[in-house]
Amino acid sequence: MTFFMLALFFIVSIWMAASCLTEHGKRLYEPQLPMATVFIGFIGLQLLGFANRPWDLPPGALDKTIIMAVLCVSAFWWGYSRKTRPLALLSNRFALPRLLAVSLGLTLFGAVFFFLISRLPEEMTSMARWTGLAVAYLFFAQTLPYGFALACLIYSRVGDRRALWIGGFGALFYLDRIVLAGRRAAAAEFFFIIVLALFFGRSRLLPRALLRWVMVAVMVVMVLLMHSTGDYRTLAKTQAWEAPLQATTKIAFIDNLVSVIQHGGHEVRNAVFMIEAYDRTLHFDFGLSHWNELINNYIPAQLVGRDVKEFFMVPLPDVAARVFGYRAVYGSTVTGLVDSFGSFWYFGCIKFFIIGLVLRKIWNAAKVGDLAAQLLYMLLIVKAMHAVTHSTHWFVAPWVHIAVFLFPGLWWAQRQRKIVRKVIFHETSLAGNGK
Repeated sequence: MTFFMLALFFIVSIWMAASCLTEHGKRLYEPQLPMATVFIGFIGLQLLGFANRPWDLPPGALDKTIIMAVLCVSAFWWGYSRKTRPLALLSNRFALPRLLAVSLGLTLFGAVFFFLISRLPEEMTSMARWTGLAVAYLFFAQTLPYGFALACLIYSRVGDRRALWIGGFGALFYLDRIVLAGRRAAAAEFFFIIVLALFFGRSRLLPRALLRWVMVAVMVVMVLLMHSTGDYRTLAKTQAWEAPLQATTKIAFIDNLVSVIQHGGHEVRNAVFMIEAYDRTLHFDFGLSHWNELINNYIPAQLVGRDVKEFFMVPLPDVAARVFGYRAVYGSTVTGLVDSFGSFWYFGCIKFFIIGLVLRKIWNAAKVGDLAAQLLYMLLIVKAMHAVTHSTHWFVAPWVHIAVFLFPGLWWAQRQRKIVRKVIFHETSLAGNGK
């Protein structure tokens, strides 16, 4: 049963990835390939490791986790495959000077807070889960990706050098987090913003046959980096800017990958125990965990007080601790399989169906030139991948932040009646996907 369900998981995931590599590479930029890569490289390989040595897990618990993984990857693919109308948010007629102003403002605003984060004591930023002032600074610093993505998109489509300078300034902060801090999320976000901006603006940069192999190679490298991030961060603390060069010789990428395949990893172990605990107790939260996370993210205890913040939160028990006395390893994640199962049992895979459906609506609008949809897709694709590795809330939470910080600027940048010059999208040859 275990290996049959595991084989089914790999078949579905590989098939989803392969669907992007057909049709002469026309679908390489759609989310199936990166999502399948995360499902296989992060979830699947760890499941394979535990399938080889299941004796230290609760009886039958691994099978339940594999079934949930099959349902989640299938639900995502099903949701993304639905025929649905494009997402329509704004008029898609924007004044270039205002778009540049929005990009510059968001980039500078976020850069200030990233600088403030760098000035915090190391003990505040070295923790796996930040608290206090670090969280407050990070909340505002997250506007930098919005400005950076907008600058990249503007430059790719109209070649305005001002956008290039804004994007270059924003890239410095990405490189700091990637090289010095070893943040794989920042690396993935930086990569997808650049690649997608070039695709939306230039459409064809490489022959599609070559591009197919490039994307496959990138996904393979992504899998290798997933399981060696801890080694890189340790190296970065001592080697600083020499870390990228030292990593190629000092980090055993292949050995780390083989270790995961043979022994599993902390994240899926967390998932196995937690899913089994939910199944035994039937103590589901019916989505209230998302409410708690929204309160945790957007109501600062420093301003309203801890008691007021906890008043708005719904008490949810740690079922794994209650049933098994098990607690997740410090610094590890629990995967999106857990919160999905913890909300609606196996039916919780509907969360991944919704993620797939929303991405489809965004993609349908983005590929025909909708600026807001293109920005959303560039910013949310990595959040969707985090829905697999961390929690589905990673895909839910950004919508509030984007609505507060990005959409007002885009609304202001829409072309007004008195602005008749330098209008992009719709009124130039740049409308649509490419030239």
